[in-house]
Amino acid sequence: MSEPQATAKAFRTFLLGLDDVIGAHGTAMLLRRAGIAQYIGNYPPSTEERNGYLLRYFSRVILEMFDIYGAMGARAIMQRVGRAQASRGLEESASLVIFARAAMKLMPIQQRVAMVLERSGRALQDQIDVVVRTSKNQDHFFVEMQHCPYCIDWKHTAPVCFAMIGFLHRVLQRATGGTETIEEIECCAQGAAVCKYRITLNPE
Repeated sequence: MSEPQATAKAFRTFLLGLDDVIGAHGTAMLLRRAGIAQYIGNYPPSTEERNGYLLRYFSRVILEMFDIYGAMGARAIMQRVGRAQASRGLEESASLVIFARAAMKLMPIQQRVAMVLERSGRALQDQIDVVVRTSKNQDHFFVEMQHCPYCIDWKHTAPVCFAMIGFLHRVLQRATGGTETIEEIECCAQGAAVCKYRITLNPE
């Protein structure tokens, strides 16, 4: 099996999200430290091609971010990066934008959230070599991701995939008004089989 990759567009969106939060110079520093300096000033095109943009490149960058900024600093930065990634994805994906605008006002909140998570999971699978599953019980929604790009290449004692939390907050914003609570309750960096997120809907 070949190593998991992302589309050129997905890797570009990740790098632009970093630029949005820490600036191009900060992104360049992380790329250099992560050993992928070939992308400094040379971001991939916005295409669907998979030309060697490995998922471990994402996690290498985040590992360096943890080393520089510490866990608390990295958490704040990566949540903002995840939101920026989601915002760019919504802007570039006409189907997601049309869905978000047309469907949200007419559905009960549980149905809104379920449909947004399902659509977002499919969109992620189109762009990166991951497997995304969504589920719910009486109290919570859950999102599971196999081959998570944010921690695929390193280990940590606590969950580290803050970018995914930011991403989920952003895609759910129209459905929930931004009132949900999202926690990563299992993380591959800790040795789990998947990264798993628990979403609690709070009163609107």
